[in-house]
Amino acid sequence: MKFTINHARAITGNDIYVSVQADDGKSIAAVRTELDAFELANDALTAPSDFYERTFSGAGSAGPHAQHSLIVTAELTDGAAHTSTSIWSDPA
Repeated sequence: MKFTINHARAITGNDIYVSVQADDGKSIAAVRTELDAFELANDALTAPSDFYERTFSGAGSAGPHAQHSLIVTAELTDGAAHTSTSIWSDPA
């Protein structure tokens, strides 16, 4: 399972890009994205996929030295869940 997570401070909130790529022979059934303990999305894929990608514009809040935690959890069709976490602070 390969996660790619990018974030940048926006005028309001954070611009966030998430992608998840399943290993060979595996399929993604659902992806949940949380920023600072608030759910941004809980996407159940109508057809299991080997790749997931989503962008969130202006998500959450941002401010000088604000702390953030982004948690992305991908559930495979076999029920196994994999999680990636990104923690950062906004610049001054």
